[in-house]
Amino acid sequence: MARAALKALSREVMEPEEIFELIEEIADESDHIEAVMGSTFLDDALKRAMLAQMQQDTLSDTQISQLFDANGPLAAFSARIQVAFALGIIGREARANLDCIRDIRNAFAHQKRRLQFSHPAVAQACLTLSPPAGLAAARTDIKDWPPQDPRTRFRATVRLTWLMLLQASDRDGLIPLP
Repeated sequence: MARAALKALSREVMEPEEIFELIEEIADESDHIEAVMGSTFLDDALKRAMLAQMQQDTLSDTQISQLFDANGPLAAFSARIQVAFALGIIGREARANLDCIRDIRNAFAHQKRRLQFSHPAVAQACLTLSPPAGLAAARTDIKDWPPQDPRTRFRATVRLTWLMLLQASDRDGLIPLP
């Protein structure tokens, strides 16, 4: 019973406003939390964007679960990135960013020692991130754009990519951007 409750908890759908607030809050947390949670928000946003392209009216909750949960073909972050690219939901730059963010997340999630964005390998990976072109262009008024600090670059790319995916998941233009 506890196992089922935990699975249900992990499947809860959050409203975009709630996610945006959490994205802001994790900036004050440890590097580990920001790396893992930031990528989790993007993983979920990819799922939403893909669902928006699917015939949701004909898919049952069970069928959606079979696609995206446990051993489903779209359960893994890497599979979602590949399929989102194949469907044209994301472009090459977003795909490269998401793959890099996934690699950073995996390093933080599987490292047995305390890892930080200042670690040379992580910092180098972060500095390859390029915030989505269309959204980044709107940020040119910010001094020192794009950010050169690895954690700040990671955070900016997560936020802007999340906004891009949020727009991609909004079929009717009804999701207000925070």
